[in-house]
Amino acid sequence: MGIKTRIILVFIVMIAMLVALSFISSRQIPEVTAVVKEEFAAARLTTLHAYQLSKVVAAERFAAACYFYTGEQSYLDQFLTGSREAENLVEMVVSESAGKPCEKAAKEIQTAWAQYKSSVEQAIALMQAGDRDGALQYMLSSGKNSEAMLDWAISEFSRLADAGAVDAASKAAVRARETQKVLEIATASAACVVLIAAVLNARGISRRLGQIASVMQVMAAGDLSVKIPEARGKDEISSAFRALESMRMQLKELITQVAELAEQVAASSQELSATSDEASRAVTQITAELQVVANSSEEQAAYARDTGTTASQLRTAVTELAMGAENEARSVQETLEFVRQLDSAVQRVASSVSSLFDASNGMQEAAASGDETVQKTMMGMEKIVAVTDKIGQHLMSLASHSERIGEIVGLISDIAEQTNLLALNAAIEAARAGEHGRGFAVVADEVRKLSEQSAVSAKEIASLIQSIQTSIQGAVSSMGEGKAVVADGMSLAGDTRNALTRIIQAISITNEEIHRVSGAVQEIANVSTQVSKRMDEVASVIEETTAASEQMASSSASVQEAAEKGVAKAQEIATAIGNISASSQEIASSSQEIAKAAQNLAQMAQELVSQISRFREG
Repeated sequence: MGIKTRIILVFIVMIAMLVALSFISSRQIPEVTAVVKEEFAAARLTTLHAYQLSKVVAAERFAAACYFYTGEQSYLDQFLTGSREAENLVEMVVSESAGKPCEKAAKEIQTAWAQYKSSVEQAIALMQAGDRDGALQYMLSSGKNSEAMLDWAISEFSRLADAGAVDAASKAAVRARETQKVLEIATASAACVVLIAAVLNARGISRRLGQIASVMQVMAAGDLSVKIPEARGKDEISSAFRALESMRMQLKELITQVAELAEQVAASSQELSATSDEASRAVTQITAELQVVANSSEEQAAYARDTGTTASQLRTAVTELAMGAENEARSVQETLEFVRQLDSAVQRVASSVSSLFDASNGMQEAAASGDETVQKTMMGMEKIVAVTDKIGQHLMSLASHSERIGEIVGLISDIAEQTNLLALNAAIEAARAGEHGRGFAVVADEVRKLSEQSAVSAKEIASLIQSIQTSIQGAVSSMGEGKAVVADGMSLAGDTRNALTRIIQAISITNEEIHRVSGAVQEIANVSTQVSKRMDEVASVIEETTAASEQMASSSASVQEAAEKGVAKAQEIATAIGNISASSQEIASSSQEIAKAAQNLAQMAQELVSQISRFREG
């Protein structure tokens, strides 16, 4: 599962929990509020009607007493009006108390009211019949009992109504606390789940990025034997682990090939240097032998010139000429042998240069492959940086949502404070109402407690949101550290690529030097061929000189002609020796160039070895 997918799942879980909490709140809170309002309104209305009934009965009782003592019709009218109003209030109290604990007390009020009304009506009948004393006596006896029963019934009803209101408020408070507890548990669970998921994701990503950076630092230090953790996942960091392992193996193979090729280059440069030294010594010896031949040729020329002036010295000169020719023949044979050895050495050098060129090409291809691998690794690290940026964006979005939740919690706290103030105001009003407002005061107190608990819960939720925001900030900080670590890894990979680039450049320069050495070797081979041809010509001339000397020894008549031929041949020998000397100088110059190229090649091989010596393959 990819990093992006995991973060999206965390967001989906968080949003689902928030939606569930919102749904529960939207269902439970209005329901509890409606119950509280209904119970509160019913208790308030019932208490109010009981209070009104008590006032109406008192006014009616006062009007009846005034009527009995004064006999005025206006008091009777007031009594009858109050009686009708009291009748209506009794019916309302009985109707509102149906199904409630105060229902029995309401019926007792109805019964007591009927008895009281009957007693007053009988007293009024006596009063209208002219028996005032009988009416007063009846009211003082039977009427007092019915009044006492009615007062007791109204008081008992008020007490039970207040108790019912208190009980309803208690039940509503219990239900509100249960709902609040469910919301707190759900909120805490959602916060814990989101917090744990965010911390685990951030810690896992940071830990794996740290492993990548550690491995790359060790590899950049030259230790290719470092063990890379096995990546079994399919996310971006696992892909980076696999790419890093591939790069390590290819770099290890590349370093092995470069080391082998560097050894071959060093060996070939040593062989080339030795061959150049051998060729230089051979050229020096050839030059010395040619100098001997030149001296002999000059002596032969002198002998030939002296032949025409003195005949007595002819035999001696011819004999010396023959001996010189034999010496020249031996010197030429030795020189020819050295030339052949030089040609063989040049062929070996050419073969070594060809092998060296092939090895250098292989080394250049291996370095290019390593550079491509490092480039792919850097691209993978860039992808990791991009994924880390996306993670940071998602975490910032999560922080924004957390701030929004914090604002909602603040709004809930404000509502709780306002509810608390309203509850205090309601308690004050209930206190003003006295005994009849006691039930209302109890309900107001429960509402105040509920608002205080809501405020406490809102603070706890705000604390949880603050913890989530702190964890998010820590995750963002960890992502920043991971990005810095990846940047260091990319820098190290860039250094490795620069080192490979320098190796490729050094190999390219080595190829150029090898081309130069190859050209010089080819030139030496050509010169060696020319020297061999010239030495064959010298050998031929010497053979002719020897034949001429023998002919001079056998026939004195042709001494002058042989002397002239000897002078001509000596001149030809001198010319050939001059050409050979020039060729020898060219060979010496080429040998110096070969030696210089071999030194440059050995230096480059040493630099190449120093470049790869810091890598350890394990």
